[in-house]
Amino acid sequence: MSHSNPLLKVIAGIANFDADRVERVCQAAETVNADWVDLACDVRLLAMARRATTCPLMISSVDAQNLIEAASWGVDALEVGNFDALYDQGFFITAGQVHELARQVITAVGGRVPVSVTVPGHLSQEAQLALALELETLGAAMLQTEGASAVVTLNKTVQPVSAEEKAQRTLAHVRLLSQVVSIPVIAASGLYHGNVAEAIGAGAAGVGIGSAINRLPSVEAMVDELQAIQTVLGNTSTAKPAVAVARNLAAV
Repeated sequence: MSHSNPLLKVIAGIANFDADRVERVCQAAETVNADWVDLACDVRLLAMARRATTCPLMISSVDAQNLIEAASWGVDALEVGNFDALYDQGFFITAGQVHELARQVITAVGGRVPVSVTVPGHLSQEAQLALALELETLGAAMLQTEGASAVVTLNKTVQPVSAEEKAQRTLAHVRLLSQVVSIPVIAASGLYHGNVAEAIGAGAAGVGIGSAINRLPSVEAMVDELQAIQTVLGNTSTAKPAVAVARNLAAV
């Protein structure tokens, strides 16, 4: 499936509670008119982000109750996941756990706030397909892929992979999932301006950009990378969106 005007989601990081770093990410996202900024679940970070950007804000967590509470903060969307950043910390999640987290959050918010769900990249293709279909049935507004920066084995050890392999995995997962669900699929993990075109070509409705900018030393450097990505995506307008961005999850 091809998409016009692909979305740009800027990911500050599910485990990033450094207000200064998050503020820089928000400033860069604001400059390039990103569609979403994805933050860790913290009400103080959210307040800071609102001062730094007019971009719609998405809160990420792996705790259902935290996400349900965040829905009352006036956020624009919720993300069950961004699991990839947590594997090195020993957090290993199963398809069943993702399904249950999503069920609790989607049921509790009752459609008041769109819910995106990350499909873990370490799952088999069969497990990812089954989970994606279940999440769509539950009412997820959007799915996000990941490349899985580590190979998760039965004894819960991890083996790092290269950035290139990580990106190729997320592209493969986009191709897989975008063929079976009708809701938007966002590609994330290992993406930067040099490979985002491949993600859109694989069927992604947009891209999530995290490590490609979080490792950069300044807002200016972040903006340069994000502008390069927007150019590839064809989103070259500098005009600010309408309130909360008219291009929302349901309109993709």
